[in-house]
Amino acid sequence: MTPTWTYSSVEISVRYVRYAETRGFTGHEHYAGLKVINMNGRLYDPVIARFFSPDNFVQAPEFTQSYNRYSYCLNNPLQYTDPSGESFLAAAFAIGALTNVFFQMISGNINSAGDFLLSAGFGGLAGMVETAAGSAAAGAVGVGGFLGGAASGAASGAAAGTITGFGNSLIAGNNLNTAIYQGFLGGFMGALGGGLMGGLVQGISDYRNGFNFWNGYGFVEHELGIYVSKEDFGYYRRLAESYNSSSYLSGNDENLRNRVCDMFDVDFDWGISKFTTYVDKKYGLTPNGIYVNENGGLVSGYTSNYLPREVHISQYYASASNMEFMECVGHELIHAYHLYTIPSFYRPYSERVAYQYSYNVYWRNGCYAKAMWLMYLESQKGYFGWYPFQYRIPSPFVHLN
Repeated sequence: MTPTWTYSSVEISVRYVRYAETRGFTGHEHYAGLKVINMNGRLYDPVIARFFSPDNFVQAPEFTQSYNRYSYCLNNPLQYTDPSGESFLAAAFAIGALTNVFFQMISGNINSAGDFLLSAGFGGLAGMVETAAGSAAAGAVGVGGFLGGAASGAASGAAAGTITGFGNSLIAGNNLNTAIYQGFLGGFMGALGGGLMGGLVQGISDYRNGFNFWNGYGFVEHELGIYVSKEDFGYYRRLAESYNSSSYLSGNDENLRNRVCDMFDVDFDWGISKFTTYVDKKYGLTPNGIYVNENGGLVSGYTSNYLPREVHISQYYASASNMEFMECVGHELIHAYHLYTIPSFYRPYSERVAYQYSYNVYWRNGCYAKAMWLMYLESQKGYFGWYPFQYRIPSPFVHLN
């Protein structure tokens, strides 16, 4: 089977439904046998009131419902419509308009229907521009952490502050020069506050997930709970460099990609640029081909949290038995799926699902000792317990349940 990784979100969803149906899956939990609605931009499941693929945009960063990119119209379909299934600037306009009207009423600046309409208009315009500016800035910067959050927050704050400062000054009866000054002042203060708040929120969130505070870069590892001496990391790193420059790398990578396609029997992207056995500079390699992190922990595989995403599978597990290969690769695919589809990614939730999957692979194949060891690791790391619905995996799509 030739691996391909270039399908769009809608094509992925169509293939997903067809795949489930050809294998006889029925019922709501497998998304088969349903009257799926084509919303032009994306496919919609009326049973769970969710899209099959995420919205490409976070429409209103200050509104928490915006971060559920599978929901329809900010979970308020009675008031809003979204025919394309992609952009939702109407919601941003409504939120901005209501917010500005509320604060102008408190300030005593709304004394007529005209004042009300102007406040709503400037607030709505600010909301739409704020949404577009924040999304554009986040995409242009291309990093997470404090820097990415600050860029997005500053752009959003500057856009909204400039428009509302200018408009509200006019509504208050000031002349044009004063309104322009208030617009610049509002933009400056909005950029300062939005940048600081956005940077701190994003940086702290990434740091909690084990990623870099400043740029959000990092890896989600599949640790084995076995350790070697940290003092020997230099030796393992030299083995890694030797492997990276060897002729074995390309052959192992081709074998890895073919095994992924054959075993998981699916075409997808999820932002994954490649599957590889290459050893990143933060890792070493044991003589039998298992990754070693800087703390001396053995790692079977790891996934980068930034785009273009890479899934690294250690040389040993890339050529291991079907059971161990399925456990390792499936574990990493779960992380890749969550990173791609959940904007407010929280690593403990993802790890709970991934470890549960790994446990099931070993238990169902009669490797009870390995299954119990993973359960022990899961409990020790705090990865045992409840997780939100959106962290569930579409099981027939990638064989992960």
